[in-house]
Amino acid sequence: MTQVTVSNTRKLVEFSNSQSSTSPTNSVQTQAHSKTCANCPYFQDFNENSGRGLCHSEDKVVKSHHRRTSICEVALAEIPHEIGTLVKLIDPGEPHSEWAEFRITSIRYNPARFASTEGYLNESTWNCQLESLDRKYSFWVGEQDFCESRLAWNVMSEDEF
Repeated sequence: MTQVTVSNTRKLVEFSNSQSSTSPTNSVQTQAHSKTCANCPYFQDFNENSGRGLCHSEDKVVKSHHRRTSICEVALAEIPHEIGTLVKLIDPGEPHSEWAEFRITSIRYNPARFASTEGYLNESTWNCQLESLDRKYSFWVGEQDFCESRLAWNVMSEDEF
């Protein structure tokens, strides 16, 4: 496995078309979102035979086969990124025209963001799985480490002061 450093603080693990033990689980695979909890980005599976898991949107235990509610609809509408969006990985050492371009293939809520003060200050709310345009590799990254390709010219990658 190869480690890549992003924004001088975040380490990511690349992997080839297979899940890594360090990659997040329970990701949403389509922007249309499943009609059940099983494929919701807010759902964290307990890996029990009963299919129970935690819904981070409502902060309660739910079953993976539960149908989506109106509360879920509102929560899912707040997801800031869409599957298939072209994004660029921010590299402070390079001009935006040379940043690597990827496609978002999966989105997952990050419960560690609100678990501690340190997490709140340093973690992103959403983690996205990015895939290279040639589909050779993919990796998970926090939303603070990339921007939409069409807006890359507007991102300041270095501190101004």
